[in-house]
Amino acid sequence: MRVAIGLTMIRLSRVQRTALSETLRGLANLTAVAFVLGQFVGQRAPATWLILTGIAGWVALLGCALWLLGGADGSND
Repeated sequence: MRVAIGLTMIRLSRVQRTALSETLRGLANLTAVAFVLGQFVGQRAPATWLILTGIAGWVALLGCALWLLGGADGSND
């Protein structure tokens, strides 16, 4: 599995990885706002599963963003 991860078809430069990482972090924050805070704005009782989905989405997107930044090997700058 580790070999398959290293053989990606798309090679991004450091600038492109940084831009994509910033976009994913912004998307993570929007996901958290939509799923978590949206539960408290409506007139219904908050759904726990939607709150947990929002938190999990935030963690997943933030993790992907940090992974992109950590993959800066400098080979395609």
